Amino acid sequence: MADKRKGKKRKEELPFLEEKVEKPSKEEYKIAKWLKKNVSVKRTKFLHHNVEYFTGAKAVDALLNSPWSASTNESEEPKFTTRQDVTDYLDQ
Repeated sequence: MADKRKGKKRKEELPFLEEKVEKPSKEEYKIAKWLKKNVSVKRTKFLHHNVEYFTGAKAVDALLNSPWSASTNESEEPKFTTRQDVTDYLDQ
């Protein structure tokens, strides 16, 4: 009778939990803080919670004029030169 019982699986036995999520780098944290500070946000209620959000187009425009773009930083290689570079980075 004990053989028919199903027990709880341990976390180690679940295959979908094996994926390791890598932490963002220091530069990614820096860019995220800059975005939160410099992009205007909208406020609304979503499922009875107050949330702040911004649109992707405004984030792309802001990053194209940021310290990491080609137009403002000539001393080192720019991280963002085109809109596609910014959208690829934000997708990541």
